Formats: sequence, structure tokens, C-alpha cells
Amino acid sequence: MQSIYTARDSKIGFGCVGQPRHLIPLASPNPFRLGCFSAVSAWLKWRAPPCHLPIFESLSVYRLILAAFFPIAMWSQEVDPLLRPAARESFRLLISKEAIGEKLQDAARRIDADFAGEEIAILVVLKGAMFIASDLVSRLESPCTVDCIRAMSYGARGDTRGDLEISGLSQIDIQGKNVLVVEDIFDSGATLSAVVAELEKLGPKTVRSVVLLTKRVEHATDYRPNYSLFEIEDHFVIGYGLDYKERWRNLPGIYIAR
Repeated sequence: MQSIYTARDSKIGFGCVGQPRHLIPLASPNPFRLGCFSAVSAWLKWRAPPCHLPIFESLSVYRLILAAFFPIAMWSQEVDPLLRPAARESFRLLISKEAIGEKLQDAARRIDADFAGEEIAILVVLKGAMFIASDLVSRLESPCTVDCIRAMSYGARGDTRGDLEISGLSQIDIQGKNVLVVEDIFDSGATLSAVVAELEKLGPKTVRSVVLLTKRVEHATDYRPNYSLFEIEDHFVIGYGLDYKERWRNLPGIYIAR
């Protein structure tokens, strides 16, 4: 907790006339909170007899006190509805775990046939593709190795796209090898096309890709994955590795969140 100091280096807190001032820590200094504290402090000096208010150690306690006077103080830090455990009841199942398993078995047969028994260097794009990669590798008969890279463009803030960052390429050796990139979803296509372009600079024999989902949207690239398990409409989906702000990856199937 941070403490705010006045020009006299005294900590801001609630106090009453004739009594020592006591600190109520602020989670972060901003005009809204300072205004609430000033207003409540003035009200106490006007209405209440000399009194003490205890020192509060948590943000939630002083928010409850402020809420009695300013209900909007409670709204300022509302939890994202999709992050609450109860949100799971509102999710709609789009693709079941059983349907995913059937598609994976079919994709594994096609991949084995296309690579004709040659070794495959499986490259998993973290974090979303870890589920499909694990289940796919267990169904392949071709010899294979597994490595991981990370491609980030959304991050913890949710669904706002940012600059694409690809990490882990310097730790892999794919020169002269057959590479199969495993990705979770192909929507704009920017991430997968960028990953494939970077891999081709490392001298592989071939580079192919498999994705769990392809969205029926306008793509930002001419590149297309070689294998796609499902095509879906432009839904916001979670589960089976797909997340919302790092939550809900562990759902067994694929669900529409909103």
C-alpha cells in the first residue's frame, strides 16, 4: 500500500475534530479516491462526535465504507464478468471433446500419409496450441520431435491485438527438417503467416501447419494452413487451450464465451 502525504508531510486519512488522524492506506492515489475521502471526512467532522476510526489493512474494507456514501466507488473496480467462476454457466458448447478427438484422428492419418514415414519436427505455438499438440502427437505414427515457440499479440488484456512477438526461434534447429507448426486458431492469419515466414529463414526442408480452428472471416494474408480441424463463424471462443485473459484454457471442449 502507498501512503499519500500532504504539504505538512502528514498522511491523509479520516479524522475527527480533537482526535489524532489515522491512516487508511490507498491502493493508488487518484482524484476520485481523494475526493471520496475528503467528502466523508468532512461529513464526519460535521455530524459525528469526537471518535477514532481504525487502521484498515485491506482495500476492500475502506471501499465498503465509501460505498455507504458513494455507491459508485464499488463499481470502479468491478470484476470482469467472464473471469467469475459463475460465468461458465453462460458458455455455450460449440465443439465437444469427442468431436475434436475424431477430427484429430483423421488429421493424424493425413499427416502420416503426407510425410510418408519421414521424421517430423513438431513446433507448438504456445500457449493456445498445447492441447491440440499433445493430443495430435499421441495419434501420429511418424517419428517426431517436439519443440515450442511463443507468439504473442493479445496478452493479458484480452482481445485487443498488439504487436506480434515471436520468441524461442533461436533455441531450435530445423535446418533440413520437415516442420509441422501446430497453432490453435487461424482468424486474421497474421500470426501463423509470420511464424511460417520466420521459420523458412532457418532452412527447413518443408514447413506445413495444422490449426484447430479456422474462422470464416476476411484474412489479412494469402497464407492458409495445410490442415484445419474445424471451420467456425466469427465467435469469441474459449476452451481446449483457448483462453480469455489466461482463463478457461482447461475447458474440455470449445465454447462460445460471448
